[in-house]
Amino acid sequence: MNKRAKPGQFERGAPIETLAGTVERVTFHNAKTGFCVLKVQARGKRDLVPGVGQPPREVLNPVARLQEFRTLQHAAAAMSQDSVVARTAEQLVRATDLALQELLTRSRRQ
Repeated sequence: MNKRAKPGQFERGAPIETLAGTVERVTFHNAKTGFCVLKVQARGKRDLVPGVGQPPREVLNPVARLQEFRTLQHAAAAMSQDSVVARTAEQLVRATDLALQELLTRSRRQ
């Protein structure tokens, strides 16, 4: 059963609950204020959980997310015993490098 919060029920600015997991969808994001509405695959939860508020900046930063993905693929290429997996991971690293270069070029133009 959904419980609705009433005005004044919580301190303004105080987090109600900390949410950890993977952002599956950004429903709304205000670039000026950082406020957003997210759907999160939270640890220990079966269904997507709505998140409302201001997440850490790196959550919505595409450059930071691509850099993290690149690091994971680079590690997979280095550690894999399977040549197909290693080759695919290397291709993903190269593609990610191109995407990062494009994002950084666009951000410099703005």
